[in-house]
Amino acid sequence: DRLLKDIVIETCSQFEVIAFIPLLRERIYVRNAFTRQFIVSWVSLLTSVPEFDMVQYLPEIMDGLFHILGDPNPEIRKS
Repeated sequence: DRLLKDIVIETCSQFEVIAFIPLLRERIYVRNAFTRQFIVSWVSLLTSVPEFDMVQYLPEIMDGLFHILGDPNPEIRKS
């Protein structure tokens, strides 16, 4: 996971966020805590890279993020 994230950061001009968001949106409603934490870590990474304008994609994933925020697992909310 970390290696893939490093690659995305290093090659951010070649990474297609517009193609990644639908994949993220498909998986954002899973109930598995580890998967939810994985999704939150990717959203966090993408929002931290200035080259990616994640604000325009927030409406597509906001509902799923609120569901994740309601997860009783404290590790997910801490992410």
